[in-house]
Amino acid sequence: MIQKALAAVCGETRAGEAADAVGGHAVARVDAEGDASGAGGVTCGGVVPGFVASPGSTDEAAAVMRVAA
Repeated sequence: MIQKALAAVCGETRAGEAADAVGGHAVARVDAEGDASGAGGVTCGGVVPGFVASPGSTDEAAAVMRVAA
């Protein structure tokens, strides 16, 4: 349900990945394709988000924040 709500207000959404982890020991290195697995990346701890949104404007960003709240 939340993913659909995010997609409705933001044109660019996707499932979260290890490279998006925050807190703990987040990814140390990411290869050119954005993948941590083959580049010696470390994801010890940290929280991988369920979804990632990349708003293209401040209006989209405000709408994402309203949905997330």
